[in-house]
Amino acid sequence: MWCGSQELGRLSCCTCHRTMVQNFGTKYSSCCWKSLSLDEDDASNIDGFYVGYKITTSPEPYSFIPVDKSHNSEIQSYELVNLKRFTEYSFIIQAYNKRGAGPPSDAAITKTLEFDRPAPPTIKSYYSTSTSIKISWEYNSYPNAPVTGFILHHRMDGTPWQETHVTGERAVYTLHDLLCGTKYYCFIVATNSAGRGNSSEIISTKTAGSSPLAPDKRLLLSVNSTTVTVNLNSWHNGGCPVRFFVIQYKISGHQEWTLVSNNVIPEQQTVTITDLVPGTWYSLLMTARNDAGSTDAEYIFATLTLSGEYPPRPSEVSDVTSPFYRHLTITVPVVSSAIVLILVICVVCVITKRRTPGCRPRTPDVTVALEVTLDLLDILQGLGNETLPKILKYEKISNSTPSGKSIQKHGG
Repeated sequence: MWCGSQELGRLSCCTCHRTMVQNFGTKYSSCCWKSLSLDEDDASNIDGFYVGYKITTSPEPYSFIPVDKSHNSEIQSYELVNLKRFTEYSFIIQAYNKRGAGPPSDAAITKTLEFDRPAPPTIKSYYSTSTSIKISWEYNSYPNAPVTGFILHHRMDGTPWQETHVTGERAVYTLHDLLCGTKYYCFIVATNSAGRGNSSEIISTKTAGSSPLAPDKRLLLSVNSTTVTVNLNSWHNGGCPVRFFVIQYKISGHQEWTLVSNNVIPEQQTVTITDLVPGTWYSLLMTARNDAGSTDAEYIFATLTLSGEYPPRPSEVSDVTSPFYRHLTITVPVVSSAIVLILVICVVCVITKRRTPGCRPRTPDVTVALEVTLDLLDILQGLGNETLPKILKYEKISNSTPSGKSIQKHGG
């Protein structure tokens, strides 16, 4: 649909040729063309176009339809309707302005379609297994829009659509060799000689299966003093075959893992890790991968000692020695308090025995002894340990004097 410039008197007109005609149905066609000229003023002098059409074999002249010029695009188009089905037509284009019409373009010949495009089908049901999706649909076939086939589209997330062609006699199809435990999107279109019709609604469905399920440690591991054997068959595949395993291990409490392999295939059935330290606790980290996803599982195990026994757990070892240190802040004050009390009692007993009948009591000596004792208590309390028994917070020692008074001492 290109145009060349010709002079018509003083007017430059655009002669359109190679007009393009596209058929979209049995009774309509779309004619499009482009106006180009050697002079920019030529395009501004065009007011519109005449679109002429007629049946190619008819002796009748062209019928013309005026079409206003589109200023938004260089491409001009017009859709003709109410044409005859499966009939050959001839089309021409003429540019015009106030001074008249220019010469016509070369004729473009096309034939209207025999049938209209089919109506979209409706997906009726769908069913999934671990590797297949079975889809059934229903459709309407009309005399002017028959259905001669279908195209089933499907894809996973992040992948392009794949097409599967199905004959028009079928209304059910099963997609095979799909990934297990994976989400798919599907839709279907009907086709005939006119082309593809509109698509059905898009459905989403997931094939059966899930990521692998980790087994119990007793089924997975067999341990001796220096080796551990991993039973791969103890893993449940979740309904999807396991593609591979990743196995790592380390001594408990360490940071770095030792990689055994990142591509252990299930056909190996067992994997043996050697050169382990006897009587040592280890961590084993496994990753199992299938089409549905991956599963990580960590296991704690211990190698046997050289005598064939299990070593104590790290937590049990710490519990044996920790209680003494954990309660040391309580034990020391209690023992100290008991010693001080014993000393106080001894001092009082000694002073009491030294008293003789008829003699004047040595009150100053008693007072000094008690003060010294209570000063010792103050020193213990000054250690800042809040776990000291409350008995150390207040001490009262009473001793009868000739005057009948008592001596009291308040702990700090």
